Amino acid sequence: MNKETWDLTPIYKSKKLWYEDYESLLKEINGLKENNTFINSGNSLYEKLESINNLERRVYKLYMYVKLMKDADGEDNEVSKMFQSAENLFSLYVSKTSYVNVVLKKLNKTVLDKLKKENPNLEEYNHFFEALLKDKKHILSL
Repeated sequence: MNKETWDLTPIYKSKKLWYEDYESLLKEINGLKENNTFINSGNSLYEKLESINNLERRVYKLYMYVKLMKDADGEDNEVSKMFQSAENLFSLYVSKTSYVNVVLKKLNKTVLDKLKKENPNLEEYNHFFEALLKDKKHILSL
C-alpha cells in the first residue's frame, strides 16, 4: 500500500468484500416495498426507523470507502466504476425510502406523541420528529 494514502482496511478488508456488500445492499434495497403499516404502532414505527437508519449507515459506508479510494486515485477506472455504482445505489436507496418521510409528515404531534408513549425508544428520534413537524408548515400539499 502507498504510504501516502489512507488505510481503508478498517472499512473493507478488500474490494471483493466491498462488491459483496454492494450486491447485498442492492438486493435489499430493491426488495423494499412501500407501505404505511409502520405507523400502526409505536413498535412498528421504531422498527422501521431503525431498519432504515441501519440500511443508510451501510450505504454510506459503501459510498465513503470508494469515495476515499477515488480521492486517492481518480485515474483508476475500476474505482471510478465502483464510485458510480455507489452513487447509483445511494440514489436508489433515497428513492425507495423517501415515502417514509412523506407518511410521517402527514401525522400530527398528537399521533406522534401517542406512538412515542407506545414505544419509549422513539424518544431517540425526537429531533427528527421535530424537524418533520417544522418542515410540514412549509409544504403546501400533505
